[in-house]
Parts: sequence; C-alpha cells; structure tokens
Amino acid sequence: MNRALKSTLDRLGLLAPLRRLRYGGQPPDWVTTLETETKFYRQFVPPGSLCFDVGANIGNKADCFLALGARVVCVEPVPGARDVLRTKFAGVPAVTIVPKAVGAEEGTAEMQVGDNTTTSTLSPIWKDRIAATDRMAGRTWPQSITVPVTTLDALIAEFGTPDFCKIDVEGFEAEVVRGLSTPIPALCFEFHPAGLDVAFDVVDQLKALDAYVFNFSFVSPLKLESPTWVDVAGIKRLLEQVRSRSTETYGDVYARRP
Repeated sequence: MNRALKSTLDRLGLLAPLRRLRYGGQPPDWVTTLETETKFYRQFVPPGSLCFDVGANIGNKADCFLALGARVVCVEPVPGARDVLRTKFAGVPAVTIVPKAVGAEEGTAEMQVGDNTTTSTLSPIWKDRIAATDRMAGRTWPQSITVPVTTLDALIAEFGTPDFCKIDVEGFEAEVVRGLSTPIPALCFEFHPAGLDVAFDVVDQLKALDAYVFNFSFVSPLKLESPTWVDVAGIKRLLEQVRSRSTETYGDVYARRP
C-alpha cells in the first residue's frame, strides 16, 4: 500500500480497521502504538506537511508522520540507527535522511554512543545525570565518536520551514533550539525531571522567538495533559509539579505559535 493511499485511508478513518482485519482483530503491539501515536500527531501534522525528525533513531515517529501524509527529514548521526533508517526508507521519496547531529552551530562534536541507540548523546552532563536514575540503571556508553553537526537554520535553508519539528536528542535540546533564529509553527522536545533546566532553557529560547504556548504529554499514555495551552511560566510550573511527584516520569513538551 503506497503512502498516498495510506494517508487517504487514515483521513477517512479506514486505515486502523483494515490493519486490525489483516491481523485477525489482534494486531501486534507495534501496530497499536503506531495507530495511537498517528492519531495524536494528527493535530500537529496535516496532510502535505514537512516534518523534521531530529534524533530520528530508527524512525518510529517518522512512520507516524508518513502515515499522516507528510514529507519527513530524518536527522540521525548514530551509525547503527542511521543504517536502519536507510534500509527502512529505501525507495521512499517522502523521506530524506541527514546523517548529522543538530546543535547551535555547524561543525563537529563528540557523541557518547549508548549500548542502546536511543541513549546516545552529545551532552556529557545529561549522560551523568540520567545514568543515576532508576530508568537507566545498568545502561552504558561504551563508545565515543566524532559526528558532523548542522543547525535547524541550515536545515530550513535546505529543505524549507517545517510545519512540525520533533526533537529527541537526550539532553542536547537547548543547543538544538539555539541554532534556530526564526519561529516555526509547532515543535516538541523531550523533558526529564533529572534535567528540567534544559527544558526551561528551551522554553525561554522559544519565548524569545515568538509568543509560543505550551502543553506536555507523558511518554505513555500519549495525550496532552493540560486542558489548556499555557505560557512559559505555566509550563514551568506544570513540569515542576511532575518532578515533585516522580523523578522518573518523562515525556515531551509541545510548543505552538498562537
């Protein structure tokens, strides 16, 4: 089934029932997750959108954006994850893979490669903080590699302004946004109670670009937790409340221009 047909069926509400029919009414977990996340991201990604997937890893979020009829620029510097992306999206013209990290300025940087590709990071401070949490107990970063670094401004110059940008770079989010000089319609970035200073830095930078409003979700269930979109002070207060309840619960902050 090609991408355009999938997108049309999804808009008509037919794609999920067809998937379930294919699996005899008992789809595997990955299908259920894809359906749930695609439904969630529909509010940010209309058909024909351009999405930047910064820290694409193996493309799980890119799958959602494609299902919604978007073009996707997957930015991923970790060799193992990048190779999966190239195989997975070979022959898919709607996907462009950029084998780089994203930061405040173009150049190179040292990346700590985790024993799981999802934990690889350009931030040694984040690595030390997260390694001390229960969620990351036993995780290691056995390799350090030099990776090329681009910026959001450079990506925009090459591909155009994205309608939505997902940023998941393990504690380096503030440096990514530091490389953005013009506001984009909507974006999200990961937060963790062990590094709320990074999240607060990001929302302050976004405030300097435009009058963004904010919301957040936990990693599961994937839904906006605040009944209303809030300003910078409001999102900081909400995230502080999350940290006061648990130092292990993490998720994503969503920002959009009003």
